[in-house]
Amino acid sequence: MSINKKSIGILCFVLIIGIIAISFFRENNFSNMVDNVRQQTVPMFDSTNIGIQRENNFENNIQLLIQNKDFTTAIKILDSAIKTNPINGQLQVYKGMVFIAESKYQQALKAYDSATLIEGQEYPLVQGKKADVFMKLHDYKSAMENYRKAAAMNVYYNCKIALTFEAMNKNDSALKYFLIYRSDHPHDTSFNKKISLLLNR
Repeated sequence: MSINKKSIGILCFVLIIGIIAISFFRENNFSNMVDNVRQQTVPMFDSTNIGIQRENNFENNIQLLIQNKDFTTAIKILDSAIKTNPINGQLQVYKGMVFIAESKYQQALKAYDSATLIEGQEYPLVQGKKADVFMKLHDYKSAMENYRKAAAMNVYYNCKIALTFEAMNKNDSALKYFLIYRSDHPHDTSFNKKISLLLNR
């Protein structure tokens, strides 16, 4: 069966119309998809930013109460927040900060252990704060253990290891960790004087 030129022309015309229709549909459909994603994403980012701002405001309020030595109010606020949201480990961290300011070191350690338990893992902030408490108790062995755990996840804590060695009068080890810290934080000059003194001993 032969196909005449007229039939071929009609087929080509239909094909072109089909391609144009598909392109138009895809272009508009993609545009609609972008609009839908934008409508869903913007509120999500807005709510995330609001959540972060609330968290920052809450922390600032606790810090202000600590600075003003209003520990009773700070603990009341935290206990109320913990009752409402018991699975927020950060609230236990704030509580530990209040206890440290009150020199209630054992209670601070318990609060940090609670934070770890709630979060289901050890993380640098809590390990570092626990180590800070042990330093105040002159328990350098426990402080070093916690600083090392923190440093394994965040190299910042190498400076804390160095300070612990310095407190133990182990100057060679202190210098080693100060230099490790400086190699990771070349723009931090706060320890340069210590490093110079240790190098010249």
